[in-house]
Amino acid sequence: MPKSDAKKAARYPALKAMIEDALGADRATWPVDVALAMPVEMIESWLLLLLDPERGELPIYPEASAKLARLY
Repeated sequence: MPKSDAKKAARYPALKAMIEDALGADRATWPVDVALAMPVEMIESWLLLLLDPERGELPIYPEASAKLARLY
């Protein structure tokens, strides 16, 4: 995890609170079903960083098909 992210609070509780603020705490009364999703790239980066905590910051590629992304 990048050092800047290590100081941040977990995102899920913040997203859940935001949804509950807008729709209420009782899901049974919500007018729509809601699902929270995390980008696959974020989960992949967590796994890479768990396997090697000393790894530097991971590169960011705008597209998976980019030549540097394929090489990485």
